[in-house]
Amino acid sequence: MSQPLLKSGEQEYVAAQLSDQALVDRIEALECRFDELDTYISTIPNIKRDAVVTVLALLVEAVRHVASGKMDIPDVTQIAGSAPDIRLKAAWENWKSKLPGLPARFIDALLLHGPMTQTQLRIAVGCAAGSVASIVSTLWKAGLIDKNSGRISLKQL
Repeated sequence: MSQPLLKSGEQEYVAAQLSDQALVDRIEALECRFDELDTYISTIPNIKRDAVVTVLALLVEAVRHVASGKMDIPDVTQIAGSAPDIRLKAAWENWKSKLPGLPARFIDALLLHGPMTQTQLRIAVGCAAGSVASIVSTLWKAGLIDKNSGRISLKQL
């Protein structure tokens, strides 16, 4: 099976088992390209040269690890979210559609920030202070939240 490698912004596929000489040649070509970029960067004013050189050095080291087999190139087709994450997101989206408006915004805030006080929720959502208690009550009656030490959190679905 071939593995994707980036080259000039495009993916290039190479055989998974390259000869040692092919790997050495590839590393040398990449190091030459890094040197060219380093020379180019030195001609551009107002760039933090040391930071860029450090990044280039890290890239060279990463390429060496990949080429030597110490680090695999991830299979990008397998990186998508897992099925439980997708189901959980779908369940919260379903609740937000059942409870539109401020309750849905409260759910979003709790998903994003985790447990919050009523004051934090009011600020995060941007609603009036008088609205918070009724919205928290609505979410509580729906069985969607827990209250613990003055903090409100979403229940595990």
